[in-house]
Amino acid sequence: MKNKGFVVCINVLHFDNQPFTRNFSPMKRSAINRRTPFLKMHALGNHFILVDARERPFSPDLATITEMCRHHSGIGAEQLLVLTRSPTADAALDIYNVDGFKAEACGNATRCVAWYLMDQTNQETTSITCNGRTLTGKIVDDLTVQVDLGEVSYLPQQQEVSAKRWGSFEHGFAIDVGNPHLVFLADQCNQQELAGVAPSIQADPLFPDGVNVTLAHRQPTGGLRTWTYERSVGFTAACGTGAVASAFAASQHLSVTGPIAVHMAGGKVSVLIDESNHAHLTGPVTLSFRGYW
Repeated sequence: MKNKGFVVCINVLHFDNQPFTRNFSPMKRSAINRRTPFLKMHALGNHFILVDARERPFSPDLATITEMCRHHSGIGAEQLLVLTRSPTADAALDIYNVDGFKAEACGNATRCVAWYLMDQTNQETTSITCNGRTLTGKIVDDLTVQVDLGEVSYLPQQQEVSAKRWGSFEHGFAIDVGNPHLVFLADQCNQQELAGVAPSIQADPLFPDGVNVTLAHRQPTGGLRTWTYERSVGFTAACGTGAVASAFAASQHLSVTGPIAVHMAGGKVSVLIDESNHAHLTGPVTLSFRGYW
C-alpha cells in the first residue's frame, strides 16, 4: 500500500529556530529520494509550505495542495509556495491558496522565500519573479528580511468603491499590491462586524477576482493596527500585503509618513512607501521544520 502523507526524516529539525533532535521511524533512502522535500515556514504566524522545484519538478494538483495544507492530517499551511527557474531572477514563485487557485502576491510569503534563497546562496540580496513582477529582498539581520514588493496603486474601480457602503463600512480604498485589497481606515475596531460583511464584499461584482478586506485603525503612537480577511482563508495572524495596502492608504489620506509600524495579531512589520510608491516590507521570518512529502 502506498504510504501517504509526509515524513520528517532528518536527524536535526529546527522548530521556531531552536534545534530539536529526535529519532524518527527509519525509512529507506530510496523511498525518501522519491519524495518531495519541503520547508515549513511562517512570518508572524502566517504559515507556508515551501517547495523548491528548480532542480526537481513539482506540479501539484488540487488534491495535493489540499492534502498538504490540511492542518490535522497534512503539513498544515495557509498557502503552498513553489519555486521554479527564472531567466531573469534567482527564482520564480507560484503561490497556491488552499482552494488550489493561484494567488497573485503575498508579502509574507515573499519574505520567507527571500530568506530561503539568501540562506541557500549565502548572499545578502535576492530577486524573485511573481505574477509578472520582479521583487527584490535583502537581509536586515539574521531572521529579519526586507522585500521591495513593487509599485502600489489604486485599483481601476476605486471611484465606484469610494461611493459604496457595506454595513457600517464606507469610503474604502481599493488598492493594488500585486493582489487586490480593500482597506477601511476606521476610528473604531470592529473585527466582528468585518467578519460578517467581508464575505459579501468579496462576492461583490466590483471585485470579479475577489478581494482581501482590511480594517486599519490608527494608533496613538502613529502606527496602525490591522485585521485582514483574506480570500480563501478568512482572518490570518498576519497579512503582509494587507499591511502594505493599509500603510499606503494611511500615507495618502492620514498624512502618515516615514516607515509605518503595522501591528497585527501575529506581531509587527514595518512598511515604507517610497517616493515612487514602491512598498518596502520588513519583518521577521521563521523556519519551523524541514521534511519530505
